[in-house]
Amino acid sequence: MTTYAYRAKEGPGKTVEGLLEAETRALALDKLARQGLTPIRVEERSPSAGGGGLAFLKRVPAKDVTLLTRQLSDLLESGVPLLKSLRIVRGQTHHPRLARVLGEVVTAVEGGSPLSEAMARHRDLFGPLQAALVRVGESAGVLGPALARLSEFSEQAEELRTRVRTALIYPLLIACVGALTVVFLMLFVVPKLAGMFSDMGQPLPMVTRVLLGVSGFLLGPGGLFTLVLIPVAVLLVKKALSGEKARARLDRLLFRIPLWGNVARQVAVARFARTLATLLGGGVPILDALKSAAEAVGHGSLREQVLSVAALVREGAPLSESLRRMPDFPPYLCQMIAVGEEGNILEKSLQKVAGTYEREADRAMKVMTSLLEPAMILGVGSVIGVIVIALLLPIFQITAFVK
Repeated sequence: MTTYAYRAKEGPGKTVEGLLEAETRALALDKLARQGLTPIRVEERSPSAGGGGLAFLKRVPAKDVTLLTRQLSDLLESGVPLLKSLRIVRGQTHHPRLARVLGEVVTAVEGGSPLSEAMARHRDLFGPLQAALVRVGESAGVLGPALARLSEFSEQAEELRTRVRTALIYPLLIACVGALTVVFLMLFVVPKLAGMFSDMGQPLPMVTRVLLGVSGFLLGPGGLFTLVLIPVAVLLVKKALSGEKARARLDRLLFRIPLWGNVARQVAVARFARTLATLLGGGVPILDALKSAAEAVGHGSLREQVLSVAALVREGAPLSESLRRMPDFPPYLCQMIAVGEEGNILEKSLQKVAGTYEREADRAMKVMTSLLEPAMILGVGSVIGVIVIALLLPIFQITAFVK
């Protein structure tokens, strides 16, 4: 999907701005027309637009959106009118971008737009899951319970993300400390000893010569070149993976990585099952629920497969049989969905599947980190050990020669 920034007319005298995602500019214009907007300007937005290198500072944390949803749900279920609830939540929001978006949502609702349409204009912040559940809640007159269901889903998803991040913190910390230690040795310690080694007039061991060569490269023009090359390479890779097909290929590759691939697949399947259960429990039709789940699943490969499942279901195939044809959905998921379809308890079956795979992912993550931590320590220690040995060998040679 490509992100487009638009400016459009809403009604005779009102102008609105926002972002939307579409595969082409023509489809973006069609989306605006379906929302009742008359486009004034629709431009493709580059990944760095609107903030350059500091764009990440403007990103709204998922926990803030979850808290917003919970507060809005509590206010609506307490009998507070929608507009007043939105204003209260906006007044309690500390994130500047989220407060600005809420202000635009309040303005749109004041102008007569449904909350779902106002949220849909900010799809980078409110995803397809939020839009679908809010739309159904509005049409059924149960917006408060719909938002409560949405906040429960968001809290469970945030808990899963937190567990994954927490498990990876220690290995990443070891890697960062090790990398900084190696850089410090190569840039500050090795150059000081290089002069002493040159004054010795003795042939140096091969490992020492290699170490001095690397240090000299980093201190010379090569180091500056490397410093520039790394961020450029990161940007090029990010650009290359911005397309859906490239992301799908990368996801398929990640699924094949030992240990990590199993965890990534379990997390993705759990997210799909819980998303679909939340949408179906909120009254969203199965085809719309599958499309929204495809957007929310977070993996390009699974997104393609879920959209293929939606096409099969549209033709009349059962959901369980359609999922069995896809390579990345495990048999247990398909069997539980078949049981849910037969007993008319599909939502309950999907919730059970989500809980099962979340627990499995948690256990697998613990096993992976228990193996990764000593491996990282051993790897970092080995690199530093080689550097220390390369520095000590010439000193041992001098000592032996003197004796």
